[in-house]
Amino acid sequence: MLSGRRTSHAHPLLLAMLTMLTAGLCASLYVASGGELEHQGIGMQWLALAFATLLSGSMVLGGEIATSTVSLGTQTLMWQRVQIVVGNLLGIALALIGVHLLSGALWQEGQWGEEALHVAKEKLSYGFWELVALGALSNLGLCLAIWLSRIADQPSLKLMTLVAPIWLFLNTGIEHVMVNLLLVPFGLVVLQGAPEPFWQMASCDPSVFASLTVTNLVCNNLMPVLLGNLVGGGGVVGLINLWLDRGSDDALWLESLDEDR
Repeated sequence: MLSGRRTSHAHPLLLAMLTMLTAGLCASLYVASGGELEHQGIGMQWLALAFATLLSGSMVLGGEIATSTVSLGTQTLMWQRVQIVVGNLLGIALALIGVHLLSGALWQEGQWGEEALHVAKEKLSYGFWELVALGALSNLGLCLAIWLSRIADQPSLKLMTLVAPIWLFLNTGIEHVMVNLLLVPFGLVVLQGAPEPFWQMASCDPSVFASLTVTNLVCNNLMPVLLGNLVGGGGVVGLINLWLDRGSDDALWLESLDEDR
């Protein structure tokens, strides 16, 4: 829906689910790099670029991510927003189930599982207002990229506008509520469901990760990050969108801009 109108006739719920599945691939690559993709070799960077392109492609087709969608600051119906959230959550669930069924903890000879635990623990170590600030900055950048991509005429230009910031986020990290619903649960899946061979290979003690709980995930991460995302996405980019839409009879100012073209 990056052009103000859909480029695919697929159901928006399915597109939202596909978007988060591809985001799951990006998140798994982020974990595989130990959260330091910027220090990896050229091969890993090419893979990150490919995954960023795949995620951008799903968004160009009409897939959206909750709190970072084109509906921020528009008159999108509530049931459409609900479809986006439900589709995203289904995609996240499928990604987590896939990691569990494919024994993700054992990937890279157990290194992936260890990094998943460390990344999840680090996500829960930030302070409340630190997460609010990081969430606002992260979503501000992502929503601006989406907003600018809607102005582009050609799908190829839309894709190029999105790939760069997503690739950058893979290299520098991002505090986004939907992404954290992948990264922290990856650690929970490893902690609660890793096979015995993993703990025999791992150089870490499960008791060190006692803070990895659903309660801590919700209270110490998702709540402040969601607040920051809403401030950066809806409070800044969304308000700009509403300001541009002032005095217009259309629900989306940018949609009318596309139609004029």
